[in-house]
This record gives sequence, C-alpha cells and structure tokens, in this order.
Amino acid sequence: MKAVEERLMAERGPLRVVLIEDSPSAAIVVESILAEDGDREFKCTWCSTLATGLEAIVSTGAVAVLLDLGLADSDGMNTLDAVVRNCPYVAVVVLTGFDDSAAGELAIRRGAQDYLVKGKADKALLSRALRYAVERKSLQDEATAMEDELQESKARLADIIDIAFEGLVIIDEAQNITLFNQGAEAMFGYTPYEVLGLPLATLLIDEIRAAHEGDVRGFAEAVQTRRRMGEHGGVFGKRKDGSRFPAEVSISKLARGDTVTFTAIVRDVSERKAAEDALRHSDRRLAAILETLPVGVVVARAAGDVAYVNDAARRLLGAVSTVDDLARSWERSLVAGTDQPYPPEHNPFTRALNDETGVISDLEVNQDGRRVPLRVLYRPLHDLSGRVEFGVGVLEDVGDEKDAERRISQQAGELARSNEELEQFAYVASHDLSEPLRTVAGFVQLLAQRYQGRLDADADEFIGFALDGVTRMQALIQDLLTYSRVSRLEYKLDSVDAQAVVTELAQANAGPGAVTCSALPIVQADPGQLRRVLQNLIGNGLKFVPPGREPHVHVSATREGAKWRFAVKDNGIGVPPHHHERIFKMFQRLHSQDDFPGTGIGLAVCQRIIERHSGEIWVESTEGAGSTFFFTLPVPRRSEPSQPAAAQ
Repeated sequence: MKAVEERLMAERGPLRVVLIEDSPSAAIVVESILAEDGDREFKCTWCSTLATGLEAIVSTGAVAVLLDLGLADSDGMNTLDAVVRNCPYVAVVVLTGFDDSAAGELAIRRGAQDYLVKGKADKALLSRALRYAVERKSLQDEATAMEDELQESKARLADIIDIAFEGLVIIDEAQNITLFNQGAEAMFGYTPYEVLGLPLATLLIDEIRAAHEGDVRGFAEAVQTRRRMGEHGGVFGKRKDGSRFPAEVSISKLARGDTVTFTAIVRDVSERKAAEDALRHSDRRLAAILETLPVGVVVARAAGDVAYVNDAARRLLGAVSTVDDLARSWERSLVAGTDQPYPPEHNPFTRALNDETGVISDLEVNQDGRRVPLRVLYRPLHDLSGRVEFGVGVLEDVGDEKDAERRISQQAGELARSNEELEQFAYVASHDLSEPLRTVAGFVQLLAQRYQGRLDADADEFIGFALDGVTRMQALIQDLLTYSRVSRLEYKLDSVDAQAVVTELAQANAGPGAVTCSALPIVQADPGQLRRVLQNLIGNGLKFVPPGREPHVHVSATREGAKWRFAVKDNGIGVPPHHHERIFKMFQRLHSQDDFPGTGIGLAVCQRIIERHSGEIWVESTEGAGSTFFFTLPVPRRSEPSQPAAAQ
C-alpha cells in the first residue's frame, strides 16, 4: 500500500528519480532528456555507485530508479538484486548499454519493471517508461498486498475451522473425507491422518450407513444447498473405539463446475439428549405425583387451552380442555351457604391469567347432587420476559375441614360451658363452706380461751391442732374464692401507673428487707388485678428467703416491640428448674408449712390475671441464687414511662 501512496504523491508533484550511472556523460544525457519532458516534471538525482544510489533512494524518497547494471562497486544482475532487496518499494528501470533480450527478460523476472538500451531510449520512450514503471510497481504492490491478505484470511479461516468446537468434516462426491478438524478429532477419536481419504461411512454406525449414503446422493441432486439431519433422533456417530453417540448434522454443498463438495458440521448431543430424557422422566414423575394428590390441579395456558388437569380436578370440574370449559364449569359454583351463583368475574383461572394471585374460600360446587365446599388457590406463572404464560389453580375439597371446624367449635363451646360451671361450682362451694367453717372456728377458739390449762396437756395440744387446721382451711377457701373471682369478674382496663403501685406496695411491706424499682411505665390494665400480681410476686420474694439473708426485691420493665416485659427479681432460695412450671398450678407447694406458710395458690392467680390481659408469665431461677419472675403486658397506643425512682 506504500507504493500506492507514493504513486499518488508523485501525481501531485515532480516524479522523484534516482539515476545510478557510473558514466558522467551518460548521466548528463539522461538528465537533459528528463529535463526536456514537457508533459511531466522529473526531479532527478544522479549517483555513480550502488552504495550512494541506495542512500539517495532513501533520502530523496524516490519512487523510481534508472539503473545501470555495470557499476564500479557492483556488476550485472547482482546490482538489480541489491536494489530490489534493499528498496522493494521503488520502480526499477534498467538502463544499460547491452541490447540483449534474454538479459531483459531475466531482469523483468528478477524485479525490474522495464529494460531500456542506452542510445535507443529517446525522450519520449524514457519518460513513458518511467511513468509506466511507477504504475506497474504500484499495481504489483497492491496485488502482492491483496494476495498476502488473502493468504492470511485463509490461514485464519483454517485456524477457526480447525479449533471449532463442532466437528467439521468435508467430503468429496465419492463421499471420501478431505478435511477433518480438531473438533471432529475430539468427537470421533481419530486423527486427521487416520481418516483423510476414507469413506464417510467410517464415522457412522452400521445400521444407518446405507441409508445415509443414499441421503447424501439425493442431496447432491436436490435444489436445496443445505439440510439438517438428526434433529428428531436417528443419527448416531461411531467413535474409533466403537462406541456410539447421538448426533445432529448440518450438511451443505458447494458446486464448482462439475465438482461438488459436501461440508458436514457435526454436533455431539449426548448431554442434551440425556438432559431431555431426564426432563421427560421428571415430567412423568411429576405427573404421577400430581395424579395422586388429593387436591385438584389445573394449569391453563394464556393462549386459551388447558395444559394439564389432574384426576382430582376432573372429579370436581368434569372434563375441561379450554378456558371456556373452565368458565362453563364455574357456572355450577355457588357462594358458600347460599343458592347464589358465584360471580363469573371471580373465576380464579381468569384472574390468574390476568396476573392476579389469591385464595377463594367461600365457594361450593355441585357434585353428584351434593354441595362440596372448596378452597381455590390461584396464581400466574411468567415466562422469562415477564409475561403471563400459565394460570395455575389448586382446588381443595375442604368438606372434612369444615366438619372438623364445626366439631371443634362445638367442643370449644362445651368446654367453655364446662369451665364456667366448674368455676361456678368452685365459687359456690368455697362461699358456702365459709359459713360453717366460721362456726367451727368460733367454737374452737372458745374452747381454747375457756379451757386452756384446765384440761391435760394432750387436750391443749389437740385444741391447738384444731385451731391451726381451721385457720388454714379458712385461708384456702379465701384463696379459692379469690381465684374464682379472677375468672368470673369482668376486668376493666384503665391507665395504671406501675411505678406508683410498686411504691405503695414497698411502703406497705416496710420491715426487714427492701423493695426497689427502676423506671416503670404506665400500662393499660385492671388496677386491682395488676396490684394483686405485683403484691403476690413481691410478697413471695420477701418471704422465700433463707435464714440469715436480708431479703431484697427489685422491679424493672423493658419495652420489647408491642409489649412491656416486667421483671421481679429477688435474692431468695430460688426454684429448681424441674419445678418452674409446677409452681404456677393451684395448691402446688415446694415447702412445708413449718418452713414457709401459705396455700400455694398465689402464682396460679398471677398466671390467670396475666393471661386475661393477653400476656405471659414465667420464671428464671437457679436454686439457692434467687429468682426472677417475668410477665408481659401489651403496650397501649400512647404510653410514656414514668421517671426513674426508687421505693424503699
């Protein structure tokens, strides 16, 4: 391409020429001839030796050389070879005194563009020879460059063909292999040298050889120039070790004159076929699973047909094959508990195809003369572009569930009535027992007062036992009345300052030990019942303390989301872990009356109160290291904690 550029530059200005001539007189003649050229201006530089001439070609940017073959430092064709070798981009016109046609032909073959004889080259011939030499050199350079590019392109194409992942096999009209790339080598296990010239049948299993050869002959005579084979199976390649593999083949033909060649692109589809087989197996397994499901499954396509209906759905809806069939089936649906038809615009399959997701629970269908309640879950399935491709509906017969709900509701009602009757019985029994017990207590106290010391020691002891038993019975009956009232009486929610309640209880329990608290909130609770909970927990903390230890109880509260968590921490005897649940049951005591008096009903009352306030109560304790009783209360919509304070 440089020669082209030089030629264009020469067309825009003087044609730069280097004259390499050892005869000064001959050089003067040539320069004068070039100077007289009126059609085109030449800029000539004369050099008498080959060495200076080569330097001048480079320094002047010459595009043409007038070369005498006989020089002081070079002679004959060696002079021409030196110029062509060192300055391949310039046009060379040999100007010599030897009129020898054989020498002229040899010079042209060795790179000269023309061969002139001194004395015969007049002004017109010399000028024309230089111009044509430059043009021929330019065309030769362009042709050489194009040929180089063509060869490079062929080499790149050959490399691409050779390293292609697919197998590339070219055969001639006789179906003999003429090209075998690396992809084919890896696929079949042969090297190119092993298969070049062999029939294509070498690469095919025996069962399809004859048929395939006939197909190739038919393809050679057909109008079409390309064909795909094996898309639906049936084509198998044969490896060198004799193993076979499923293949897809794209075959094309190229006719040049009377010669036809075939190019086959072979793909090993073993992995794809295995994946397809696995997918078909998975589909069959999924279909088998869906057919055994107790719920109906319907898959409707956006195009309007039904892709899948399992057996349970057919039993509920009948035979359906289109979305219109589903709509007609839906006409038999009723609103649960009524005779009103279910609105057609709520058809779950239509809604799913409209890109909606939801659940329908108030639906019944007529099936063999009976009404079957259904729950229908529906949702769309999208393709990769986000468009709705399928609408899926799952239909569940919830008749048994509805019956179970009715039974549970009935049992819950019966249980509630039974609990109410038990609470009524406990209240009445404890209330009615109070009167005779007061009578017994009164007379026992009279015996103790009048006959203390007047009878023997045994009588005094027996009277003491009787009085103690009556007192304990009165306490039990009173606590039982308290427990029953917690459940029977309605509780009134009000704003309660927990800080003030704890402060008041601390003052009421003034004595040995201390009661302190952190900042406590204002909560919504029944004031009397919340006071009873705190009173019981604080009282237990002050009571259940080992001998010699100063009792201390601390009350705190932290907010956890939508609830307050209260903590009543003491330094008492603690509760063994296996008794953490037992202590909240009625009349469950861990110690004797002599160690710690009480009825064992206080924590049961606390649990009942907290549960009625939608909270929870529990204990965390280590035996001998104190206990922390926790309970929770809902946070009212507007609640501010009180200021930090401490109550003694």
